[in-house]
Amino acid sequence: MMSLVHLLSMATAARSASAYGLVPSPYNLWMDAINTRYILRWDWNSSTHNNTASFETQYKYSHETIWSRTACEKRSLCCDLSSLLAYSGSYVLRVKARVKGENSAWRNISFTPDEDALLGPPSLVDVAGGMAMITVSLNGPLTETGQQMSSIMSSNIKYRVKYWERDSAEQVEEKADQHFLLQRLKAGVEYCLRVCAFSFEYGKNSTYTDTRCIWTQGSKTVWHIALSVFAGVICLFVLGFIVKNRIRKCLQTEVVPVILMNPPLSHCSLLQLGEQSFAVMSVVGDLTKKEHWILGRYGEVKEKYFLAQDSGMYSGDDSANSSSSSHQLVQDNHIKTPEDQEECQTNTIQLMRKSFQT
Repeated sequence: MMSLVHLLSMATAARSASAYGLVPSPYNLWMDAINTRYILRWDWNSSTHNNTASFETQYKYSHETIWSRTACEKRSLCCDLSSLLAYSGSYVLRVKARVKGENSAWRNISFTPDEDALLGPPSLVDVAGGMAMITVSLNGPLTETGQQMSSIMSSNIKYRVKYWERDSAEQVEEKADQHFLLQRLKAGVEYCLRVCAFSFEYGKNSTYTDTRCIWTQGSKTVWHIALSVFAGVICLFVLGFIVKNRIRKCLQTEVVPVILMNPPLSHCSLLQLGEQSFAVMSVVGDLTKKEHWILGRYGEVKEKYFLAQDSGMYSGDDSANSSSSSHQLVQDNHIKTPEDQEECQTNTIQLMRKSFQT
């Protein structure tokens, strides 16, 4: 069908060309009009004159006979008339081609903006989820100078809202204001919406805005937050329990001096005395008998004896005269085997550990 119309337009242009010479007329005139933007567009067979044609556009009110020229005398196949035409007016527009001083026939089109121009969609400014509701703020369709279209139309523009849960059927509401609420929604649910503008009086409906999605607030959202907080508390409790056990184990660990962990193998003496000095240590053997060792400077055992009653400590000189007392003394003056020295080291370490623990 469109091809047939196109051929008829070209045939008409050809007949005009034969009447006015060799310059064909423009064809397929139409108005690209939305809100207060009015652009006249047309087609022209440029192959016959190698793109050398220019075009002249004129307009007039429908009830007048005087034509007004525009500034669109150029090679472009369109003319912007937005600043020249009133929204409530009714006009006739025309255009012709000119090639090397020769003109084509005029081609006309009638245009009434408030009837023929489309109504543009609103623009969503803000969409916010509330407690089981959604707050919507938008701007209505605007003129080319940034004014609301409602300011030049004799009736108010209203808005049709389509909204739906994700993957559910649409619901429709009509609003008269640019700021409104969608109420009685489900809490904690994602809703999507889009809006168009319309006017019953003018019979105009705009296209819809792009889809916007938003979550409502409510019990489901609160439950998600509470569950997250509870999981965080459990994690902190488990972490604290693990740290507490680690600290307790560290505090209960027995601290052993390095000298006791790695005692010298050459001697077991912890005190270095003079050449003639002796260290006397007593080790409790049982309840009635105590064993005493006399150690040399380098930890070798010089004497070992037992006391039956007294648990005191004696020097080398006192032990020599102890036979006259009531104590029983048993001596061993030459215990210098490796086994005895190892036993000396072991007993010394045990005594030192007991002293640290007490």
